[in-house]
Amino acid sequence: MLTVNQIEKEMMRLDHPDFAAGDKVKVHVKIKEGEKERVQIFEGIVISKRKGTTNATFTVRKIYRMKNHFKGANYSKFID
Repeated sequence: MLTVNQIEKEMMRLDHPDFAAGDKVKVHVKIKEGEKERVQIFEGIVISKRKGTTNATFTVRKIYRMKNHFKGANYSKFID
């Protein structure tokens, strides 16, 4: 029987680059609208990062004062 940790490891993507708070990043988010799927680029500065497995998060502040919080995004299949 598979444990939760084994299932989380199977779902994680490990090909994302290392980054820290203060780094400028471009996040490519897959958006699905009905039948169509597109990639939207979100560019900004990382203001916080919380480590974890599938529940790891990071917050990116867009240059023109908008903030976006990506929950579970470090290993998400929706981020390129």
